[in-house]
Amino acid sequence: MTNSTPIPEKPKSSNIINDKFKITKKRRRSSVTGNANRSGIAAAVALAKAATVPFPLKRNSVSSSCSTSPPAEMGKLDSSPSTIMHSPINELIEPGEKSIKLPLKAPPNEYRDKYIQTFIESHHDDDCVLTVPEESMINFLPLSLKPLRSKNIQDFGVFIDVNCGKSAYIQEYSGMIDFIKQYTNNPDNKYEILGSPTRNVLFHPKWPIFIDANGTSGDNNVLEHLRCSCTPNVELVTIRTLESKPKIKFVLRALRNIQSGEELHIAWQWDINHPMWHVIQDLQDFSSLASKDKCRVSRAAEALILSNQCACDDVHECKLRKVQKASREYINSLSTVMQNKIQENLDAGNLLTKPC
Repeated sequence: MTNSTPIPEKPKSSNIINDKFKITKKRRRSSVTGNANRSGIAAAVALAKAATVPFPLKRNSVSSSCSTSPPAEMGKLDSSPSTIMHSPINELIEPGEKSIKLPLKAPPNEYRDKYIQTFIESHHDDDCVLTVPEESMINFLPLSLKPLRSKNIQDFGVFIDVNCGKSAYIQEYSGMIDFIKQYTNNPDNKYEILGSPTRNVLFHPKWPIFIDANGTSGDNNVLEHLRCSCTPNVELVTIRTLESKPKIKFVLRALRNIQSGEELHIAWQWDINHPMWHVIQDLQDFSSLASKDKCRVSRAAEALILSNQCACDDVHECKLRKVQKASREYINSLSTVMQNKIQENLDAGNLLTKPC
């Protein structure tokens, strides 16, 4: 008698990609500030004489530690900049697999409400909108996700699979679209502290809207892994077709010639009212900032770097890491008496309930 047990079908490659995206998307929504706050809390304590509450970065990957308790002791902080090491992520990449190739078609945009869609449609003739005769003339380029690893978290980066010329359209950046005020006024985003949107969010360069690549119902949005850099190689532009019914698309465009295998990264979008912007633009030195501003800059630098959002290749030339190094050196230079007093406040549980 033969065995009639059916043999399970081998999953299709598209299903495998979907499953991997579902895993990463679920993990990115978890709280990841344990590793980013260990130094961030210490910086805030040393500069403001009290600890600040931990804050989650909405967009992130798997953290090696999710503890939100204050550090047990305040030893000297490492003043050397963090380095990013590239190695496979066993949990998300199958054995022998070095990357995940993604489809060229991005998920469709979604709008928070009808007013967003109306705003975009009514501004399709703005000077910042580039025109394309028809959608079929836009040839987007193949991209891959490749694993990154730092000593703090595991994550992916977005890499291009072919050579790309300057001004070439690379890929559509899609997601949930809403007005910027809705993002900056949401305390969960900690925009006042960070001074920049989190990694999965891009502000439109001209319009008062933002695109959240991790906010849609789709699972295959490769560009939610796009990182920022002090020397970006792509920018966000708006294009529309000249067909009977114009279509608006937000697209990444190459700022220079990009070689196959390079990671794509976009410029930081610093708030001009945040002290970080003044330091990054060399308008003010970190040492000349007021104590409250040093606190904000230190927390922002620690959180953004330790959450792997910076894609700068040369860590010694990265402006954000220079800020981080300056803030750590300042903390280490504080007097022993001050640090002992701060430690006493920590041990006694005298923590502020709001950021300094």
